[in-house]
This record gives sequence, C-alpha cells and structure tokens, in this order.
Amino acid sequence: MADLRFKDYGPVAKAISIGIALHEGRYFGWINQFINLLVCIGFIGIAALGPVMWWKRKPKGKLGAPPFPKNFKMVKGVSVITIALGVFFPLVGMSLLLVFLLDWFILRRVPKVRAWIG
Repeated sequence: MADLRFKDYGPVAKAISIGIALHEGRYFGWINQFINLLVCIGFIGIAALGPVMWWKRKPKGKLGAPPFPKNFKMVKGVSVITIALGVFFPLVGMSLLLVFLLDWFILRRVPKVRAWIG
C-alpha cells in the first residue's frame, strides 16, 4: 500500500483533481456552487433557445437549414473551432463526420429530400 498525497501528484493529475473539485463545487463555498448553477442555467438556455432561433431563421415553407451566411470569414472561424472540437472530443468528431456523410451521400443526392430540407 502507498500513501499518495496531493503533493505527490504530477501537474496533469493536480489539474484534473482541482478541476473535479471545482466542478463539484467543493472550493470557494456557495460562490463556486452559484457559478456552477449559472453555467447549468446557460446550458439549459442554449438547449431551449436553439430550436426557437432555428424556427425564426428557417426558410418559409421548408423544414430546412437557414441560408448560408454572407459573412464567409465567420464561417471559416466556426469551421476551425468545429474541427478542433471534433479532434479534442472524438465522440463529437464521429457525430459530425456521420452527419456530414449523411448529408453528402443521402440528402444532397435525393431530389425530394433536398427540396424539403431547403
């Protein structure tokens, strides 16, 4: 048996340990818990307002995705961020790849689906 203390951890293990404790709200008392609550409310807001924003931007009479934005610089930046998230979070990357392949092989090649999607 070994007696390992925080001082015995490497830098990555210390960062993970501190991150878990912050996530659980064990540091800084109620302030940390309040910040965690705000983050949680933010995630709930994103989940609730996403469909509302889509509904407001969708083309009339179609299910479809909103039109391609005119600001192409922003599209490049969002693409880089999306690819980075796909690399750092493999499950996100596999999901994005699956959606891309579905779009490429099915949605773009079936005329009725393409018209309905927009």
